[in-house]
Amino acid sequence: MTAPAPGETLRVHKREAAMRNVLLLAALFISSNVATAGTASLACPKGDTVFTSLPADLTQVSAIVPLGNLNPAGHTTPTRHIYVYPKMTTPGDLSTAVTLKVLSPGKAELVAVEYHPSAPDWSLHIKPCKDISLYYFHIKTLPTALMTAIGSMAVGSVTFPGGMLAKPVSIDLAAGQFVGTAKTFDIGLHDFRKTPRPFVNQARYKVDLPVLFAAFPALGADPVAPVVAPRIIPQALYNRCAIDYFTPAPGAALTAKLADFDGAPLASGTPRCHSHMQDVLNTAQGNWWNDLDPVHDALFQEEFAIALVNWNVTPTVQLFSLNENVPGFTSALLDPGASPDDVNSSFEFPVREGPQRTNRRFAEITDDALYCYDLVRIHRGGPRLNAVILLQVTAGPGGPRTKLNIELVRTSRCPALPLPWTFGSGVAAYYR
Repeated sequence: MTAPAPGETLRVHKREAAMRNVLLLAALFISSNVATAGTASLACPKGDTVFTSLPADLTQVSAIVPLGNLNPAGHTTPTRHIYVYPKMTTPGDLSTAVTLKVLSPGKAELVAVEYHPSAPDWSLHIKPCKDISLYYFHIKTLPTALMTAIGSMAVGSVTFPGGMLAKPVSIDLAAGQFVGTAKTFDIGLHDFRKTPRPFVNQARYKVDLPVLFAAFPALGADPVAPVVAPRIIPQALYNRCAIDYFTPAPGAALTAKLADFDGAPLASGTPRCHSHMQDVLNTAQGNWWNDLDPVHDALFQEEFAIALVNWNVTPTVQLFSLNENVPGFTSALLDPGASPDDVNSSFEFPVREGPQRTNRRFAEITDDALYCYDLVRIHRGGPRLNAVILLQVTAGPGGPRTKLNIELVRTSRCPALPLPWTFGSGVAAYYR
């Protein structure tokens, strides 16, 4: 199976849905990357090495999962942050994980905290300078000194639907300072100095402010919301691998830990931290959406998407990232004994080289022909899909190769389908 996200083993769908609603509301108020007082207002140095200290004791870490992990439905599109997994007494059993001490990665300013009572856990947003922001997700506890500095979350915070509290703060952090404990946690980073990531349709990854203001006008009346929202808003266009921002020694140590969640295999891509942006223009590879509405985007509603991408650990492996919203896709198409939730998975297949049209790499599909995929199964040896997947990339409202037609057809292998291949009544359309 694909790596479960930290903290998501029992609650991935409910938690991700709540997080998307929270961040959707937060997006009402962002118009720019707002600077705060202290370290967070200082100009960033040239280059990317702004962190000097490890975020945790790596002797207690089993693996760091690279950017681009898949865990449908909450993470149907490649994830924009890395995952830190602790060592476990029983490998793969998070209930036996050691508790990690989470540390400040350098001299920085804590500019916002979020508390998620349903989890329960914390998110910390840290800025070493004006245009770079690092965040930790799924922090279980905070040390007393930091809690004292933050103060009561009932004062100076704003509560979003779903119960999440967000509070703007200005707290100086020293390199290596203890900031919390976690079993597993995420590390993400935004760099607003860089050009936006080249997604084919960047509107999917931006905030449509007029629509959001119209949808949630009351929240703007809270004076805290417009202050804290720019500090916590997700910005997929500006996400980068946090490891690239460490000085050489800690950066090399973190890179050496890049692997799948259970520590094997080691990451082998170039770069090894991979990327959450896998769109390849005029091909089938990347993220696709079942609606032209730009509100259904990668930041908030991934259950309306599918992704045809490389595995973030071994990029030669190709994966379909599917979920329960794919028309006609139920566990009845999987091996007997598969659970209903197994449709929310990433699926692998044996890649075949061209020029034939079976099991081709997604980036090699550059024409209007139909392609067929068979011997498909849940990634890393899960239940088999007792169907083939037909797909076609064609012209759409966004121009050439901006529409994906896809259908799951119950049959044993692609050669069992009569020629010429055609779509049936179950075909679904997705768009860039």
